[in-house]
Amino acid sequence: LNQYATHVYATIESWQGSLEIVRYALESGAAAPESLFAPPCAGLKTVAPDRQEKRLAFTCDPLGDERHKLHLVDIDTGAYLVPTPRDQLDLPCAFSPDGAVIYAARGHHIWGGTRILAISTSASEARTVFATDGARLFCHDLSEDGRSLLIERYIDNGDRHLGMLDLRDGAIAWLLREPGVQVKQPQFVGETVSFLANRSGDRFGLWSWDRASGLRPVALPVNEDIAGFQQNDRGLLALSYRNGLQPVTELYRRRGEGAWDAVPLGAEPKEVRAIVLAKKCAERVAILVEDGRPARLSISERGQTRLLLDTDETRLPEGAFARYQSHWIKSFDGTEIPTHLLIPAFATAERPLPMLLWVHGGPEEHQDPIYCSGLQRLASAGFVVVLPNVRGSSGFGRAFQDMDNGDWGGAHIRDLLAVAAFTARLALVVDRPRFIGGDSFGGFSVLSAIIQYPTAFDGAVDLFGISDIGSFYRGLPDTVRPQLIRELGFDPLQHP
Repeated sequence: LNQYATHVYATIESWQGSLEIVRYALESGAAAPESLFAPPCAGLKTVAPDRQEKRLAFTCDPLGDERHKLHLVDIDTGAYLVPTPRDQLDLPCAFSPDGAVIYAARGHHIWGGTRILAISTSASEARTVFATDGARLFCHDLSEDGRSLLIERYIDNGDRHLGMLDLRDGAIAWLLREPGVQVKQPQFVGETVSFLANRSGDRFGLWSWDRASGLRPVALPVNEDIAGFQQNDRGLLALSYRNGLQPVTELYRRRGEGAWDAVPLGAEPKEVRAIVLAKKCAERVAILVEDGRPARLSISERGQTRLLLDTDETRLPEGAFARYQSHWIKSFDGTEIPTHLLIPAFATAERPLPMLLWVHGGPEEHQDPIYCSGLQRLASAGFVVVLPNVRGSSGFGRAFQDMDNGDWGGAHIRDLLAVAAFTARLALVVDRPRFIGGDSFGGFSVLSAIIQYPTAFDGAVDLFGISDIGSFYRGLPDTVRPQLIRELGFDPLQHP
């Protein structure tokens, strides 16, 4: 959304079509979007207009080498600049108030930049505004007056610092840099800085900082591990968290200090996956809804919901889409493994189907029961797709996330066996073949499982899994290696 929620920008990739950036004019009531630009690359991220809505900024990967290039597009003419050098990547964060400059982190590696730049939006000239040794840098939000930039100093996945850079003199004030504490999603709300941090043990909560009060926790309407938030200057707060096994996103309005009222979103179902706020609008938000089927983009305004785009172009009947079942499955030591089963409608006890157990990467990623075209395709091909969140997965507390540290290829592999055994007892699967697949760390898990337990599965697929820990370690930047050492429990160079 733009600042006053008069326009919503979206990226759309049509079935067997090209990727394009579109804009909806919300106040005109037009049902069809205006097509703005079709970028010549994949992996589109971070689409954002400047305050004047003259330019769009986004990054994409033109060569497939994970080096995302910054693109600046003139909305009226479609002309664009690519200021990122060929051998580097840019991760942008914000336009200056007048749109003349965009701030970005520039580096050589997908784990972040080594310096923060101010890039001219007309001439592509770049100047360094901050650099540091021994850490990666990201930038986030810019203050309303354009004088202060929020930056993140990335030590490793468990240690991320938050600073506020004065763009006039280059001085930086570190708002939070504590060992073992992560800061996520910092943003300005007026003159206050809001962000997520796990300062209070296992869970992430919402924190704020301002010059008068310093650092303090924000009282929230839910007592959960907060996965994401958005807050605007008009008192709205969108919170994302997990209610048991289900991801939840809700909208609240500030009633007073530490007091919030739930905001109804209209007639849409409960499966709201994302809420997007405009910086300076209290009455209109964008919502993304999906319940295992393709997503629907809507506008919610004063309790009424208006559909903008239903991405289901299949014209298939309701039962054509596989639907989720979610379970806590006990592993060998009693640890409960959060697991989702994607079950085709045609699976019955009379016609049981083979299972495909798909292992996520990371290892600190997780799988939620959300729409995925690839998984739906597997289900329609005749598989019960099993999505386990083995120990080491994020989203279920820090203690669960750290359970695999020093034990790669150990208990989390036995979690996979327990999930496969549970699923194999279901009437929809009994006596049918068992398959396992995964990518990245999930691919490592596949290789580890079939080597240690060669009779547990009938077939396996590894997509770019880690097969040689030593070579993988040597390919990492120095600042990321300590995180892998903590995960492995040893240094691969010293203990090959």
